[in-house]
Amino acid sequence: MAYRKSLKNREYGFEFSGTEYSLIFEHDNMGFVRFDGRSNKIFHLDPSRFLPTPKNEKYILEQCKPPKHGDLIRVTSVETETVVRQKFGLFNNVEIKYVRAWEKVNPNKLIHRKVLHTDEFIDFFTIPYVGISDDIEPIAEGLALYCTSSHLTGSNNKGGIDAAMLTGKNQWSAFKNLMSIIPNNFKKPTSMNFYGMMEKEQNIQPLNSLEVSRAFKNPNDLSVHIPVTLNVEFKKSEYYKKNIDFQIPMMRSHLLDALLFKPEIQSNAESYVIDTMYNMIDKVENTKTMTYKQNLGNLTPKLSSGFARLEFRDEVTKNDIKESTVWWEDMFERSQQVKALNFPKTQSKRSIGAQNLYYDLQNIFGFESVFSMDRIKEETKYSEWILEDAIAELQECGAVYSPTNDNLKLIDFRI
Repeated sequence: MAYRKSLKNREYGFEFSGTEYSLIFEHDNMGFVRFDGRSNKIFHLDPSRFLPTPKNEKYILEQCKPPKHGDLIRVTSVETETVVRQKFGLFNNVEIKYVRAWEKVNPNKLIHRKVLHTDEFIDFFTIPYVGISDDIEPIAEGLALYCTSSHLTGSNNKGGIDAAMLTGKNQWSAFKNLMSIIPNNFKKPTSMNFYGMMEKEQNIQPLNSLEVSRAFKNPNDLSVHIPVTLNVEFKKSEYYKKNIDFQIPMMRSHLLDALLFKPEIQSNAESYVIDTMYNMIDKVENTKTMTYKQNLGNLTPKLSSGFARLEFRDEVTKNDIKESTVWWEDMFERSQQVKALNFPKTQSKRSIGAQNLYYDLQNIFGFESVFSMDRIKEETKYSEWILEDAIAELQECGAVYSPTNDNLKLIDFRI
């Protein structure tokens, strides 16, 4: 079973995600909005943000407000006419649909069944490795988590998960083979979901991407969310590469569905999140040496929402928080055993701007209130560039976190 490196021109059923299949074959007048050029009245309805519609039809708005680009909508009032268009000497029938009303749809409701079970998705990432399951399964879970990513923003104001791949040369090659699951479209800085697998540290932050997930080989300078220790035995590529290539179309279809989910942490789980964050901060602060630099900002929310996304859920449960924390602690302990990569722990000295902002936020909002960036700008007198750098620094060390992508909350922290 050959797989295509691009998402644009797919035609076989096994290449479509569950959502794409549903919108192509089971639903008319429903899809993701893609405007025709610069027009905000003429648009197409695609089966996903990654695949143009195969249907010869255009939608034209009449007396109703335009939807947003990328929204999934259902057209509820439409009149249709067929016109004949000539292109390159060929004549085609094009359905022109005049839209009088539409409604927004939750894309996750379209998935009647997963392309794969979660365990099957995770098992894919065990293919190159040899050893007991207790050693291999946590690695596979970490690689699956990196691929499905997280929509919750971090200190870069974007979603995504950054990973330290603690590895030798040959293990890194096996990791790169597994990452064939990531379509070439997602490896471009113009992608909404950007993935970078880098042997040398580069602080790439694509401007228009909504999620930025980067995997670094043995990083020293840049802080990351998760460590994945790849110091296990592995097979030669000739014994597993064909198996990976065979499974990629189904794996990729599953991944495309997963990326549509944006699990949110409910208010009744927030205190559990904060307690977990304190435990993680203490664990890192009490470690004398580190094999990588830990980004503590939104670590618990990112990981738990990533675990929920793996399960195709809209809400983060306490079990997601617990399981993701247990996994991170296991990976953290394993990372400390990679003696060859140890370097002295950098002392957590904060800039004056970050310290001053923290105390100002404490005086204004306290530790219980949730506040927005707009409120911070209104209540403080920092210039915008100082404010952004200070917030990013406080997020990275775990002094503030975002319960949602729009709001912040202060953590009682030894600043």
